[in-house]
Amino acid sequence: ALVQNSQMFTASGLTPNTTYSFQVAAVNSDDDDDGNYSSPLEINTVLPTIDAVSNVKVEVLNETAVNVTWDAMQSDEVSKYTVYYSQSSGRKRQQNERSRDFPADATSGVIGGLVAGVEYQFQV
Repeated sequence: ALVQNSQMFTASGLTPNTTYSFQVAAVNSDDDDDGNYSSPLEINTVLPTIDAVSNVKVEVLNETAVNVTWDAMQSDEVSKYTVYYSQSSGRKRQQNERSRDFPADATSGVIGGLVAGVEYQFQV
């Protein structure tokens, strides 16, 4: 985009997690440039940050299943919720962490196939 009499330019409408390349050239009053452009400057846009999910609760449904609930995020950037869970050993999470995805409009999800009598940790 041509910006006259300015040393600043604002690029808007960029896509997150995308690389853009910008170059500058001097243009005369006849809208002609001399073909001499600056070296390209590459800029990477970042993904927007999303706050942590709040009010996570776990309700036991039976010996091998639980219902995990959470408050909905107030962000258009949420594409899904992932519930991570693993058997716990004291306060440490085990290496055998598993996960299950739920749609962006969900505020709960059932996790089944758990081992009866084993303590689990859950995180959304």
